[in-house]
Amino acid sequence: MSTNANATTVSTATNVTANLSTTLKQNATTQDYHVTLQLGPPAQMLSMNQTITATAGEVMVNGQMSNTTPMNMTDTYHLEVHVYNITSGAVVTNQNVSIQIVNHTTNQTLTIPVIVMYDMKIGPSDTHFGNNITLTPGSYTIIVNVASETAKFNINVTNQ
Repeated sequence: MSTNANATTVSTATNVTANLSTTLKQNATTQDYHVTLQLGPPAQMLSMNQTITATAGEVMVNGQMSNTTPMNMTDTYHLEVHVYNITSGAVVTNQNVSIQIVNHTTNQTLTIPVIVMYDMKIGPSDTHFGNNITLTPGSYTIIVNVASETAKFNINVTNQ
């Protein structure tokens, strides 16, 4: 880990277009972390108790779903951020991760309630951070902070 008191910021260089028919994947690197953003169709979120009978979904380890994101809206996406130690490649599970989305049309910034989760078919080695979110068509910057280091992802959302 870096002992530098200043935050490290790395911006991705490309804009990527997202829609619900494909999963967007974008990478960024900070001083200590490799960060992967994935944005795709909404995911079924499962409590630990629900995993007994479920066959697929995202197991919520910590955090809560956003109350403002209905599962049946056409503008609903599953946002997940995978964080890896840049030196060892190990999945990072013990750092504070925050996610903000800047809407360039409205200039509003939304702080996403972050859930720590993993795909039940893969297991804890898939631990990542995120939530189901609503994004209307437009241009956005997704800002991910991991232990005072920031990665920025520029995306364009289109209709299906």
